[in-house]
Amino acid sequence: MSPYPTEIPERTHRGRFVTLCQQALALAVVVAVLTPAARTVTMDVRPAEPGGGAAPGP
Repeated sequence: MSPYPTEIPERTHRGRFVTLCQQALALAVVVAVLTPAARTVTMDVRPAEPGGGAAPGP
């Protein structure tokens, strides 16, 4: 008798399937949350003001 089983029990297959489904669902949730957020990030680049753009000193 071998210490390593040649057949994987049905519970192991089901457990792996459930884990795979949970990971897929978690990935889908992350993508669904980050996709709209990626569209809202914008950056307006403006040229420097002619006077140097520094605030006037005292």
